[in-house]
Amino acid sequence: MKEFTCAAFNSSGETAVIGNFNRFYVYNFNSKRPQWDEICCKQIENYYSVTAVAWKQDGSRIGIGSLCGSVDVFDVCLKKSRYKGKFEFTYVSLSQVIVKKIETGQRLVLKSAQGHEISKINIY
Repeated sequence: MKEFTCAAFNSSGETAVIGNFNRFYVYNFNSKRPQWDEICCKQIENYYSVTAVAWKQDGSRIGIGSLCGSVDVFDVCLKKSRYKGKFEFTYVSLSQVIVKKIETGQRLVLKSAQGHEISKINIY
């Protein structure tokens, strides 16, 4: 295993992506235990060193750059769900959810002001 080459946190500071040789890791902060948990490790053969990582402002995607000049964009979410075929919920962190109205494509970012976990969303 090689050393880490770069890192970036999402806008809430709860999720970090850390670059390495031929792979990157995604960590999420678990406030119940206070510790960082590894969510996934994505290995990409012949990618070489990850030299840049950047988050989309809403936390739904990351851009990863390599030593050889390639840039890849990945969706990042804890879970996705649909409500009555009209709304799509994308949980990008425990305290942030993107609500998309499927019919129009209109998006709204719900974010807990105090960083608390969002466990339920009511649609009226």
